Amino acid sequence: MITIQTATTPATFTESVAGEEKEVSPPEALKKICKEQGWSVQDLADHLGVSKRTVEGWMQGRRKVPLTAILLLACLLRRRQSSN
Repeated sequence: MITIQTATTPATFTESVAGEEKEVSPPEALKKICKEQGWSVQDLADHLGVSKRTVEGWMQGRRKVPLTAILLLACLLRRRQSSN
């Protein structure tokens, strides 16, 4: 499961693997989050209010994921976790 650490600067993505926390690059984290949540790239784009092309740029590492998108994604994931 991917976790977003927003208290750090810059925000970081971590994954729990065999009980250990491992930092994950933003492109890899976005791909894993989509897979974990059952979201398509378009679904993620819709949740974040950006275009599919923008998310594809983030996932391919061509563009940096802005802090506002990371914070919104963290809020979305927390909300989904608390409702489950």
